[in-house]
Amino acid sequence: MPKRKFLDLTGQIFDKLVVVDRETDPKHILHHAVTWYCMCECGNFKRATTSQLVRGRAKNCGCEPSRSRPRINIKGQRFGELVAIKHAPDIVKKTAWVCKCDCGKYREVQTTALRAGKATSCGHCHPYRKNHAPAKVYDHL
Repeated sequence: MPKRKFLDLTGQIFDKLVVVDRETDPKHILHHAVTWYCMCECGNFKRATTSQLVRGRAKNCGCEPSRSRPRINIKGQRFGELVAIKHAPDIVKKTAWVCKCDCGKYREVQTTALRAGKATSCGHCHPYRKNHAPAKVYDHL
């Protein structure tokens, strides 16, 4: 069976990535696909597949945060007994909020958990509820 031809992307620019060379080391080939060794404008290097580059899924080395989805502003909104007060530091690329419970305690909660109704209190004011395990809880800001 003849080898499949591949699109040679060497020298092409995809957003902030410049394709330097085709990756030939088997331990660095991603998803069993043709993988490229790319240099970012910031000077770092990144490996990406042809598909990731052509479809715009690989735009930089990770030096810029993804702008695929805007952050949702839920400041002041109530979720059960929690009220969103301010943005918390991101938890592994997930947006979190510092929320104040009706009992007066503060808790960091991921936006997705609030919007899905999975987090409705700090977890301390209702100790009999098993589903409300406390995360980071504070007495004050």
